[in-house]
Formats: sequence, C-alpha cells, structure tokens
Amino acid sequence: MIGRAKPEQGLLIHRQFYETLGGHEAGAHAARRLVARVGRGRLVLLRSQMLLPEG
Repeated sequence: MIGRAKPEQGLLIHRQFYETLGGHEAGAHAARRLVARVGRGRLVLLRSQMLLPEG
C-alpha cells in the first residue's frame, strides 16, 4: 500500500481499539486524524467489491 488510507475508503475497526484511540474528534478532518492514529502498520487491505442496486 502506498501512502495513507483515505477516510472515504472505509475503515473496519474493533470497538475497544476505537475507544482506546479516543474515537472521532470534533472538527474538520477528524476522520483523517483517526486514520493517522490507527497507524499504517496496523492497516490491512481487504480485497472486496461493493454492489450497488441498479437504478
């Protein structure tokens, strides 16, 4: 993986770990700061697809 994960990519995280990190802070870029606190070494890329309903 190159660079940081982006918040819009989605994040699956264990609730206890989320609470240990302090959850989301208030303000702009809160999700980006949360991803930075998780740390690159803890990220695992999941190979998946998203299916959208036909409209």
